[in-house]
Amino acid sequence: MIVLKEVRKEYTSKKKTIEALKDVSLEIQEGKIFGIIGSSGAGKSTLLRCINMLEKPTKGQIYIEGEELSGLKMKKLRLIRQKMGMIFQHFHLMNARTVEQNIAFPMKRKRKFSLFNKQKNQQETSDMYIEKRYTKKEIQAKTDSLLELVGLSDKKGMYPSQLSGGQKQRVAIARALANDPKVLLCDEATSALDPQTTISILKLLKEVNQKLGITIILITHEMEVIKEICDRVAIMEGGEIVEQGSVLEIFTHPCKQVTKDFLCATSNISKIYELLEQNSPIVHLEPGDRLVKLQYSTMNTGTSIISNISKLFSLEVNIICGTIEILQNQPVGSLVVIFKGNKEKIEEAIKALKESQVEVEVMKQ
Repeated sequence: MIVLKEVRKEYTSKKKTIEALKDVSLEIQEGKIFGIIGSSGAGKSTLLRCINMLEKPTKGQIYIEGEELSGLKMKKLRLIRQKMGMIFQHFHLMNARTVEQNIAFPMKRKRKFSLFNKQKNQQETSDMYIEKRYTKKEIQAKTDSLLELVGLSDKKGMYPSQLSGGQKQRVAIARALANDPKVLLCDEATSALDPQTTISILKLLKEVNQKLGITIILITHEMEVIKEICDRVAIMEGGEIVEQGSVLEIFTHPCKQVTKDFLCATSNISKIYELLEQNSPIVHLEPGDRLVKLQYSTMNTGTSIISNISKLFSLEVNIICGTIEILQNQPVGSLVVIFKGNKEKIEEAIKALKESQVEVEVMKQ
């Protein structure tokens, strides 16, 4: 549905040229939730603004449903933008209007619709446009429907100042859906919210995706957000896509260091590295011991691996920490353990684990 080919964006001043995007290529399938993650300055928001052509790329092509955007006239570009809804970090609601009025506002202006009219004796199809306004009855029905979808039917007469942050974002989501977009662009939509409210907003976005079939592109710097709802993810650094794939692939087989750093920040296992730097007694090893990190795949999370290894190789296995998560409806686990026992038996155990498709990293020996 959305294809980016070698998109580059440069900002030029008298003194220097800044490369905000460097030959970014992406393909986002219709009906999916696609996450783009990176730290501040990675180019995420610039990329999002290029997708809806609020920023025109310096180089490269952007296709929406097969239509290349860079060469379009403004009239046709506006039609394409009607297919896109936008959700912002800080809501951007109109404080002087009620919840109901904020949601209804996009429907009160004239909308242009494209008709295709085959002219006689012409081989090419030319665009014709009509303008249409929603009637008051249509606006009311649509507004009520959206209020119900986002769970704010009882707040329709309130003003933004009377709402919590989560409620404001729900209004913003409803407003973005008012003109039936095919794509929802979310720029750090949960960054201003507390963790519990973030979860509720992500559940709402997933519900919107499933009920309405809307493609969602979600910009974030939080890996927890990616884990919660995304189907695929791209990791950005320095204006480039350094890694991309399904959420399951990225979490179980990260290749780039920046990806590993993001994953580390979301796991208790990251604390083990801190403990190693501090020479903490928690990770103290006797001669011959091994401190090992085990990454479980979906094929072996149901197996009693630790118990089996302990019995088969006569080892004492101390579990330091671990997690099991559900990613895309599949369990993925990590454990940090200390193997104690005969050195040769420990090596045999590590070999057996690898043969069982458990990823093994010896952290200290």
